Amino acid sequence: MKTPYLIHVPKDRPTLREKVEAFKKEHAIWTDRCAGMRPEEWPWTAMFLPTRTRIIPYVPEGVTDPVEIIGYAGCWMDDAGWIKHGVSERHAIRLLCEANGLDSPM
Repeated sequence: MKTPYLIHVPKDRPTLREKVEAFKKEHAIWTDRCAGMRPEEWPWTAMFLPTRTRIIPYVPEGVTDPVEIIGYAGCWMDDAGWIKHGVSERHAIRLLCEANGLDSPM
């Protein structure tokens, strides 16, 4: 059974997690954590999911999985600054935003 609160605190603003998810959705950012890596190895990856018009020469038609996109166009996306690694999800997103001139919510 869930422990009740003594007072009801209304939720009047979004949590940090909700802000991060909204920001990722708005800017088409995909994040993933490589399980088993230690924090000093920068286990989090953040990348922009490219549009079809930008990656047509690199990725075959119908490929939408982010891991497959990295397989086809990873070097090009890395050179363009569309892929960054960090010690946490927010750190990776912050580095991605800094490299591309976006204001991040973190």
